Amino acid sequence: QTGGQGQFGLSRTGASNTILLRANANSYFENGSVSINTQTTQSLFTVKSNQDGTQGALIIEDDGTSNITSALYQENNVGHLQLRSSNIERIRFDASNNSFIDSGANFGIGINNPSHQLHVQNDGVGNSADVLIDSADDEPRLLLNTQLFSKNSVVSFQKELSEEGAIIYDHDSNDTNEKLSFKVGGVNSMYIHGSNAVSIGTEASVNKLDVEGSLAIGTTYSGSEVAPTNGAIIEGNVGIGTSSPQSTLDVEGSLAVGTNYSGSQAAPSDGLIVEGSVGIGEGNPNAATKLAVNGGVALGTYSTVGAPTDGLIVSGKVGIGTNNPSQSLEVVATAPVVLIEGTSGDASLQLDAKNDTDTS
Repeated sequence: QTGGQGQFGLSRTGASNTILLRANANSYFENGSVSINTQTTQSLFTVKSNQDGTQGALIIEDDGTSNITSALYQENNVGHLQLRSSNIERIRFDASNNSFIDSGANFGIGINNPSHQLHVQNDGVGNSADVLIDSADDEPRLLLNTQLFSKNSVVSFQKELSEEGAIIYDHDSNDTNEKLSFKVGGVNSMYIHGSNAVSIGTEASVNKLDVEGSLAIGTTYSGSEVAPTNGAIIEGNVGIGTSSPQSTLDVEGSLAVGTNYSGSQAAPSDGLIVEGSVGIGEGNPNAATKLAVNGGVALGTYSTVGAPTDGLIVSGKVGIGTNNPSQSLEVVATAPVVLIEGTSGDASLQLDAKNDTDTS
């Protein structure tokens, strides 16, 4: 003993104390290793169980209590590391069975003051913080599970812990009411519904595809051309009722156009009804004109024949004032009048009989 304090030292020839144990100062093992319950060791400190299959451990207890705060041990040839609080196991790392962290606090990787249950940080400039889920022979999966139908599963994209975007799955007890939404810049821009429908710009869904706003389709239209407000521009052919359109617009069936016609009036079979004015070759038809044609018109079996410039040819009968003409041209009116007026020179009416027996 020295100065009233006990100490124990071991030394080898030509050296000071190699092992020194002191009651009230630092103790040390300068060389070699320490083993408990064995004379052979492969590390600086070794604890061996009494026999194979039983527990051998290093246990740290609270001062003055029997509560274990941490334990490092092996059981049935499997290593364990435990950390406890009030003698309740909160953290376990197990070489063969389940490991867990149940401390009620946060866990940090690359950071010593984590703000979330799992916080991964890389402070290196130009280096990303990565989480890799890898599977050698199956599909790697990230599972987001909630126990309540009224809650959401969310992947949140944040900058400085402020959300700028998200992928949100809205759970519901009825599968058709569930939806997956995509938020960009703080705005929900697209929804995929459990009813097998998609809505863009609106959460409401009553059709297979609902778009609130304009729509541009085509290689040179999309991303470069501005569609009209709440309208659509389509670069290629459009088929309605047909999967192989041959024209800019092919409709297999009937078509109704107009505020009061669409959805309320049935168009004739393979026909068309239009409430407003129609322009053919004319982009600005007069509102008082139901059909404005800039060019020639061929009707009937003449439809494959070139009509005269700004003129009209009809292969069937024409009725004026009647919907049931009996002649090639029949005019029905209270006071029938046919006016033939030349803009310059004489005006004439020519009646040509094909045979001598015919009359004019």
